[in-house]
Amino acid sequence: MKPYPWLPAVLRVGLLGMLGSSLIAIGRLPEMIQADRVPGPALVQRLTQALGGREIAASLSMLGLAVLLLAWSRLREARYAPHQLVVFVAWVLPLLFIDGFNSNDPRAYLENGWSLNDGLNPYEVGMCHPQSPVRVDTGWCGQTAIYPPLALRLFQVFAWPRAGQPYSGLLGLRLLSLIGIALLWWAIRRLAASAKVDPSYAVWLAVLNPLTITQGIGGLHVDLLMAGVALAGLAVAWTRAGLVGGAIVVGIAAAIKQPALLVAVPVALVPIGLNRGFLRSAGRVLASVAISVATFAGLSVASGLGVGWLNAADAPFKYQNLGLARMVAWAQAVIDALFGTHWAGFGIETIRMATLIAGALLIGYLAIRYLDDPYQFLVAAALIWAVTGGAFREWYLILWAAALPLGRLGTSMRVAASVLIPFVGFYLSMTMGMRLNDKLAFAIALAGALLVNVREPLVGPKPPAVVAEPVAG
Repeated sequence: MKPYPWLPAVLRVGLLGMLGSSLIAIGRLPEMIQADRVPGPALVQRLTQALGGREIAASLSMLGLAVLLLAWSRLREARYAPHQLVVFVAWVLPLLFIDGFNSNDPRAYLENGWSLNDGLNPYEVGMCHPQSPVRVDTGWCGQTAIYPPLALRLFQVFAWPRAGQPYSGLLGLRLLSLIGIALLWWAIRRLAASAKVDPSYAVWLAVLNPLTITQGIGGLHVDLLMAGVALAGLAVAWTRAGLVGGAIVVGIAAAIKQPALLVAVPVALVPIGLNRGFLRSAGRVLASVAISVATFAGLSVASGLGVGWLNAADAPFKYQNLGLARMVAWAQAVIDALFGTHWAGFGIETIRMATLIAGALLIGYLAIRYLDDPYQFLVAAALIWAVTGGAFREWYLILWAAALPLGRLGTSMRVAASVLIPFVGFYLSMTMGMRLNDKLAFAIALAGALLVNVREPLVGPKPPAVVAEPVAG
């Protein structure tokens, strides 16, 4: 008998995913070189020249994403469960040295960190400062910081903005992504028992999915750190620290990015399944939210930066995105063109405000509806926030993906996961990479997402698992 019978299969899926990640990284090289964000050696320069235009590079990224999706679908098999960490390392290694994944956000993080180290307040001084070493997309010039104060202080510490090359600062930011993925991995395994799901399956769906890997680690988005800290707060709620300890950790996560406050609801309702009654359950939810908000406010004061992000809260709505408001506006334009009506006269701002209000009301309703099923609330609310928040960005789904294995995963949610996870990657590659028209990119990305699900859905039903219920306290 061979000493390591599992090795060939693990090598195959690990190398397949590494190939996908490598193609994504190679497709990013032209953008990195062009913006002088990497000290390019001769080999990298020659490779960049060989790639030619932006379209070829973006096509490589799309191909890499498709390969990574294939590897992820194979990793679902139970035989890979003991070797998930080895596979994860192989998949992310090529992504550790790129400066993002078709997004300007990492450079915004770096500019905010540079501003703080130079004695400037990012809530008062806009980006593209004349003395800044960071080259931010011109569309962001003059824009003040939109991130909460703890995130800005983390950018100040981890971005190393005084280093000779901005690229080294971006590598520093990747430490935040790795901390976030480590916290998420730890938390989801702890929480799997309470959701009656196999821990390895939970890690496969929440941590190892291509959305989290490409957008969280490759893309450097702070949403991954936020999700990791927030889910860690939910895991803390199952310990002796209980509601108070969990809510405080969630407040810390919200000071990194605000949607973490959604996790305050399930924090209030563990241990799950107790018959507390409506009034007591609602009271615990209000207490949890209050503690999280108070922690957020306390960190805002302690940071010395305050709540200046409120002044820029509408900034993401100004840029091309797939928010529900823009989707409704597209539909209005089509109806007007076909029937000669004038529905488009409502304006994008009116539609955006309507979708924001509708989303908030729906989340409030779900908080009441799922008092006895808080994990299902979190899965549904995280998706609703991402879609109805006015400015849907692909990485906003990281929190939703992190919570997915905790929910019931009915047919509709499985379909959403199977389609959205590949769709957002394809769409981002075409709009930010190829600079395609957003409507054309939407159609192609949707077709690609459906195509990768032809043989079988990427996300199937939860596998049966016999796990013990965690004991609170």
